[in-house]
Amino acid sequence: MLIRKQTGFTCREAKTSGPVIYRTTEPVAVTNVTIANLYALHFDRNPHIYPACLFHIPIALTMKNIGNGQETGELLFEDRINPEQTKPVGLSLSSPILLLREGKRFISITFETEQETNPQTQHRRNLVQLLQNIEKKSAPINWENAKEVLFLKIFSDIFYIEISTATGWIPVEKYVIRQRLISPENWQQGLTLSLELPEEFSSTSSCYEETHQQKSADPVIRLLLNRNAWLYPWSWLKDFLIARISIQVEV
Repeated sequence: MLIRKQTGFTCREAKTSGPVIYRTTEPVAVTNVTIANLYALHFDRNPHIYPACLFHIPIALTMKNIGNGQETGELLFEDRINPEQTKPVGLSLSSPILLLREGKRFISITFETEQETNPQTQHRRNLVQLLQNIEKKSAPINWENAKEVLFLKIFSDIFYIEISTATGWIPVEKYVIRQRLISPENWQQGLTLSLELPEEFSSTSSCYEETHQQKSADPVIRLLLNRNAWLYPWSWLKDFLIARISIQVEV
């Protein structure tokens, strides 16, 4: 059901002399979705962490559980009652193609973005100019080389990667990320993540509550944001709108 903009509604529990009317500021789609829990998100910033301090962007994401029935004020502001927790943030991909039992196994995951009207955002320009200033101290560097250095610095440690096996989650230490132009005519871009599971790596498997704290019919690969990255990935991945994900494997 769609509720129109400026639709008014009241709260029967309002302790006022007259009815309090609330109005929707935007059209609202009403469904039968239920809320499992509520969390308050806090983006940590630190003026001493470089280079995030130059752009006033977060260095970590923490959260508080505010859906357990206590007073909202206590849940939000009383750290003794409800301390902040650091939770892994990222993406889980599950597919039967990830069932890889033995041998050298190669996995390639491509993320295609939605169409971009301008491939050079101001945020990217600021980072490139920052690198130019850094590199001038040791050796002159041009704009194109600065962009390559920028890409390596940002993507060399962007993820903490885990894959499900019969014994639990096992980290994947080495991976490579490359940027690719999907469609030159409309600047649609993407990223390709490539990783290798060596012969001694355990067979991948489905997920079970006892060993993985979740269930899945197929193996799962988790791409978690690395808090120790040169630049916390959330600061720019939040604008990375994924249109399609494709997975290729080779054994």
